[in-house]
Amino acid sequence: MLRSKHPDGVYQEVYGYLCTHYAIRRLMHDAALQADLDPDRLSFTRSLRAARRSTRSHPGFLWNVKRSEHRDWPQPTKPPHDAITILAA
Repeated sequence: MLRSKHPDGVYQEVYGYLCTHYAIRRLMHDAALQADLDPDRLSFTRSLRAARRSTRSHPGFLWNVKRSEHRDWPQPTKPPHDAITILAA
């Protein structure tokens, strides 16, 4: 479910989800190669749960909490395709 109420915020959230999806898939691929497994045999859902557990167990990661100074955070001024640069590895 998307939380944004404005089109630019929706684009930002979707790009965030896509970047997160790509990052998890990349970690899955690297882990599979290291373990000499076929990457297609790994479960995305289990990998996502492991990533969530990992980030929750590290100090400094607070979820669903906003500080008062974050309530009026400035909104993006550029559309996502102008603000995001993808670098080739």
